[in-house]
Amino acid sequence: MDCNSQMNRYIYAILIPFYLCASEKLIVGEKLTYSASFKGIKAARAKLEVVDSVEIDKIKTYHVRFTAKSTGITDYIFPIEDVIDIWLSKNSLETIKVESNISEGNFKKKSSLVLYRNGGYLISNNDTIQFQETIHSPYSLFYYFRDKDLQDYKNKSIHTIQGKKVTELILLIEKSVNTIVPAGSYMCTKLTPIKSDKKDFKNESKMSILFSDDSNGYPVKIWLHLKYGSLILELEDVVY
Repeated sequence: MDCNSQMNRYIYAILIPFYLCASEKLIVGEKLTYSASFKGIKAARAKLEVVDSVEIDKIKTYHVRFTAKSTGITDYIFPIEDVIDIWLSKNSLETIKVESNISEGNFKKKSSLVLYRNGGYLISNNDTIQFQETIHSPYSLFYYFRDKDLQDYKNKSIHTIQGKKVTELILLIEKSVNTIVPAGSYMCTKLTPIKSDKKDFKNESKMSILFSDDSNGYPVKIWLHLKYGSLILELEDVVY
């Protein structure tokens, strides 16, 4: 990395938190890139991106996107090409809409989800489901907790939806873990959603996230338990 690039990163690190606090919860154009290992092998790259800001049914939203793409020999052995688009309320960062296109080996699935919060129902792949709780897409959690004090959520529950199934998750919070990733060294708080129904889900999480303790709240390291194995993401770069 040249001196100018390094200086720009320092400037962004200082200025962006002030912009976030002053106006927006997220910054359109922010790109977080990750190196990813699959079953212990460096095998993919991933990205979290704030694509744009749009209005859906009179609700102002952020359009964010998660992508994961296998690389090298893994792309031939077990190709991964996931694209998940999520629209989050600007006010609360709660999920408004989700479109996903999952391709992991021979497993392929497209799905859509729209939440009508005022009406208390959602449409998931043409199925209408009534709900009362605040419901999140699992992938929206990368952003939802960025501006939150995670200690306030210790042992509390949230609800997520995948397909037609709404699941209650208990949040386990671990404070101040020193984490070294390609982007640098961060003090982080670890969030692990645990499925509360031990009998049904064996009380095993499908995701853990390390959020930086600074005002940016970057998801520095992510464990994703996919259909056929775990993908571990480590923050590599931040671009605005």
